[in-house]
Order: sequence, then C-alpha cells, then structure tokens
Amino acid sequence: MVSSNSSLQEKSIFSMNQSHHPGTLDSKAWMLLCNIFLFCAILQPSDLLADDIEGYLSAFSVAQGESINLHISTSASSYDVRVYDWVTRYTYRTEYDDLTGTEHESPDDAWGVGAQWPNPLQIDIPDSWPSGLYKIDLVTDNGVAALFFIVRENIPGSTSNILLLDNSPTSVAYNGWGGKALYDFKSADGVRASSVSLLRPGHHSTWQEQKKFVEWVDAMNIPIEAASLMDLHNDADLLTPYQTVAIVGQSEYWSKVMRDNLDNFLESGGQALILGGDTMFWQARFDGDNMICYKNPPTNDPMYGIDNSVVTTSFTSTTVNDPENRTLGVSFWSGGFVNCCNVLPASEGNGGFTVTASDHRFFSGTGLMDGDVFGQEHTIVGTSTDGAAFVWVDGQPVVTGTDGSPLDFEILAYAPAQRPPTPDGNGTMGYFEVGSNGGRVFNSATIDWADGLWSGDEIADPLVSKITLNVLAEFEPMSAANCAYAPNGTSIDSDEDGVSDVCDNCVVISNPNQVDSDSDGTGDYCDPDPGLRDLYLLEQHLQGEIVLNSGELSRVDVYPAGGDGQLDLSDWLVLQKRLLN
Repeated sequence: MVSSNSSLQEKSIFSMNQSHHPGTLDSKAWMLLCNIFLFCAILQPSDLLADDIEGYLSAFSVAQGESINLHISTSASSYDVRVYDWVTRYTYRTEYDDLTGTEHESPDDAWGVGAQWPNPLQIDIPDSWPSGLYKIDLVTDNGVAALFFIVRENIPGSTSNILLLDNSPTSVAYNGWGGKALYDFKSADGVRASSVSLLRPGHHSTWQEQKKFVEWVDAMNIPIEAASLMDLHNDADLLTPYQTVAIVGQSEYWSKVMRDNLDNFLESGGQALILGGDTMFWQARFDGDNMICYKNPPTNDPMYGIDNSVVTTSFTSTTVNDPENRTLGVSFWSGGFVNCCNVLPASEGNGGFTVTASDHRFFSGTGLMDGDVFGQEHTIVGTSTDGAAFVWVDGQPVVTGTDGSPLDFEILAYAPAQRPPTPDGNGTMGYFEVGSNGGRVFNSATIDWADGLWSGDEIADPLVSKITLNVLAEFEPMSAANCAYAPNGTSIDSDEDGVSDVCDNCVVISNPNQVDSDSDGTGDYCDPDPGLRDLYLLEQHLQGEIVLNSGELSRVDVYPAGGDGQLDLSDWLVLQKRLLN
C-alpha cells in the first residue's frame, strides 16, 4: 500500500498486537525509502514544474451549474488559469488569462487550520460540462502546476448508472503541506498530526490509476458519472440514483459514515466495482474542514471508550472490530506488498494473478485456464494487494472467514504477497453477493489493476480489459460494456479481427467468425477445452486464413495424422474424429 514509514511500522506493530506472528521490522530508513517510492509512484499531486505558484480548492467536487473557489498564492507578477476535463481525455474547457499575482502568508499551523488565503477566483461550472474528472493548470512563466477536482452530475444518474468515487481522503492523509500530514515521513518535524485541514494546497491531486480507468471507459464508450468520496460522507443518498459504484486505485481512508452508506447501498441491491487495493484500511472522522485520524494506539482518540465504533484506527482493530472484509471481501491484512521495496519484484516473475476459477463467467473470452498467469507484463498485482484468508481444498482456494471475509467470497485468482514481519499473504481477486436484494461486489484486490487497462493511448492488456468488461457487462447489462449495446465500429479491437473487444469471444486471437462449438462464451480459437482449439486452428489453416506449423497444435499429441509431414485434410478428419465422435 502507499504508506509512510510510520504507516508500515504502525501496521506491523498493530498486527503483532492482534496475535499475528511477531517478527523483526526492517530498519526505519528502509521503510522510509520504501514508502517515499510508493507515494511518488502512485500519487500525482501536481505537474511539479512551477515552483512559484500553488493553490487549493474550496471543495473536492462541484455540481454542474454551481461554482468552486480557487485560492492561489504566487510570487509571479501574473498567471493564467486553464481548465480541462479528463472525461474525454484532456479536453479544453475555459481559461482565465493575465491574472495579477499575489503572494499570501499562511498561519504557522496551516496544516491544521488551513492556508486561509483570501480573494479566491470563482470558477463557474456550466450545465453543459459533463460529470467527471477535471484538471486546472496554474500557468506562470516558470511552468505549470496542476490541481484536480470532480464535476458532479446535477441530475444524478441521468447519463450513467455507474458512479466513480475519488480517493480524496487518502490524498489529504499524505499531504504534508504546511508542515504536517497523518504520516511522520510527510511531517516537517517527523511527528505526524492527528488532525489536518482540508483547505490547503497539495491534496487536490489525482491518482494514476483513476486517470487510466477514466481513459479506458472513454475508449470503451462506457459513460460514467463521478463524485468525491467526501460527497459520500456528506450525502447519505449519493448512491441512490446509481446501480454501480466504482472505486479505483488506493482508497485507504474512510469514515464510518462513508462505509455505512456504501453498506446500505449494497444491501439494497447496489453493486461495487473495486479496482484497487489497500481499500478502507484506516477509519477517519471529519470535523468541519478537518480530517481526524489518531491511528495507533487507539487509546489516544478521545472517542475511545465512549464510542469505539468511530475511533480512528484500523477497521480490523479490536477497538473498532469491524474488518473491512465484511464490506469488501478482502483486506490488506491478508494480502501485502508486491513488486515494490524489494518485495516480490516483477523481475522474479511477480506482478500477475494465477487463475483458480477459469470456468467463471468473468473469464469468458479470455482463453485463460486454471494455473495460467495474466497481467504480469504490466504488473497489475502491486504495489499493495488485499486478500481473503483461505485454505486449499482439492486444488482450489476456499475462504475460511477467519479474517471476516464472507464465506461465499469466490476466489477467482491469487498472487503471493508479503507484509513484513508477518507470514506471507496472498492477494485474492474475487466476487461475492451481498444480502438478498442482488447486491454484488467484484474486487480486483490490487492498487495497480488499471495499469492493465490503459497505457498511453491504447489498451494495455486485452485480458485485464476483457475481464473488466465482463464484470461491467453483468453489472450494467444495458451499457456499452455489453455487446448488444456496444457502438459498432467504435470500440477497440485488440486482435484486429473485425470484432470489437466488447463483443469478441476470443479477445487475444483473431477469430472473425466467432465460432463457439460448446457455447461457453469463449470462442473455439482460444477455448481451454482440450483439443477443441486445435481443431479450430487446423480448420482455419485449411481455409487459408492462417499459417500453422504442427508444433502450434498442442492439445493432442499426434501430428500430422496422415504421416506425410503436412497439415492437410487427412489431419483434420482424424482430429475431428478423435475429438468430436
């Protein structure tokens, strides 16, 4: 997870207090280096080019037709403000040119009381601006600094049944502007705060994973709406107009109110698409414009012994005693780090998931079989991954429920993970149903899942993309994630066979005729059923559509059947008889 040295140390110490196996922590210097790397690798607080201007916003989101205030301090004599949306991948919206620069002083304890800069610039949001992620560029002669915010739909649910939530509380927790953060390594004196202001520069940022997800859904013609996780805290009805809520990347800090509102949504039949890891680890509270989190020991929190359900420590602690597994299916406690800090590096074959339930509908069209590994090229498993405690039964992972995970949580794939100093864990991608009203949760259980969705201007990994499409097609059957509603000719076609990924039953191998002999949702060309793929390959070879060598036909062991060294009709007839008669 993206964590400071204190965060990792706190979690390790806490785990030992919770009867996990004790061990020896790595050095504080090692943990500091590790967590600075993680913070820089995942969070993008700004373009970090202009050091003569900075700003913050009056809120993390704003509805269409309303306005948001931008507070700016700069040593430049003048500056420009430009606004873009990330709904359609960086579209210009408006600008304010040649504004007079003013440098403002801040209180010594600005980290706790806010920057308090006067005379904000009011940015009006037209009704025509689509809901989604927006970027503000603060431009001086010295360069550009950036801030991000969300535009909410003023008629929620009118353009999409899917709502993406930002990770703003986590950005606030790691923000050390003004001298302190909720982490030692981000605090000037090396001692973390327990309460930090929401009104200061540094946390109006976004996460690489969220931007990649936004770019991916845009490329797939799947409309979404967006809101801040703070909106979920402030509005119990925020999720009511939607069918699916999406959480992407690292969403580590949640209030009890946020979690209760999500739980109520799921119990009422809502669906959660969680494409992230280290989700819902710390419980926080909000008091006006301040975020509060005492962490450990929980006895430091004034609410300890008064109302332990809101004490600001981990949800899994014996104080709160409500493991996030209950809501999410998984937790970092049973997962761990992957491909970071010299822990399970990708160079040693880590960073991918091993399939354990290839017959699950979410793997349709991928051709993946049990034991296959996917996502390693783009290291989708990392930097932190969440897991459910499980045991192996007849070669399959079965959830034990000892960590709070629902017993019906189905593990679809897993990956080894480590959380020093405790024994090794596993990241577990999976799915479960909630209550009796149709609530459902898919959890990729890894921060870096979106690295497999989008890279630059194209799909990063067609298999990761197809799995996500399969989930969305089930959760939102009337969206463009479903073939019946996918715009023809506009969706991405990874294998260039004339069939878009949304509709393709074999997304990684060209198969324009979409033959599916056993009607299992996966085309014969990449079907893992023994031999069927070979029959299809040979048929395509004989029709002149592809060129094959006998070594490519791996599902049966006698080639060529005719004994003449050629792949011809006699081979096809023998193979057909062996497999289909």
